[in-house]
Amino acid sequence: MFETMNGRAVSWSELEATANIGGGIPLIQPDLKSCDHESKVDRGEKRGASGGRVVARTTGAVSNSASATWYRAGLRDFKKALSNAAVSAGHVNSDGHVQLSKVPFDLVITHSYEDDPEIYVVKLLGCHLDKDSGKHAEGTDAETIDVDLNPLRIVEIVNGIDTVLL
Repeated sequence: MFETMNGRAVSWSELEATANIGGGIPLIQPDLKSCDHESKVDRGEKRGASGGRVVARTTGAVSNSASATWYRAGLRDFKKALSNAAVSAGHVNSDGHVQLSKVPFDLVITHSYEDDPEIYVVKLLGCHLDKDSGKHAEGTDAETIDVDLNPLRIVEIVNGIDTVLL
């Protein structure tokens, strides 16, 4: 069974994204094409002496990852905002290059529906721009850039409460 919202399926058009840049001003609707994120718990196991069956599991450790595909112009605007924050924070190397990957930001993804009182929110917290991979191709599609966001924490709001896997 597929989840729908009052007879409508979740769609990109109902989504709003905001990039909250540390030391900078929020960038609303940063021209994303897509955004993927994952929280994963890796657990250890305790095995019994006879038969090697799992008899207990550890709490484990969480790992979070996220990536996004930006349209070229949108990423350029985002990098301008990161650059301003990086310069303000003194993130300039000895060659005079501004270091964008040193500026932390949160990416907050929100969607809501006209007939649904609930607001759906996922927060990618403590992100850094850790990969910048261009795609140049023949055709009519707009140019896109893939980026790794490397979040420290991924939070989903459920029933008004911030929730995480661990």
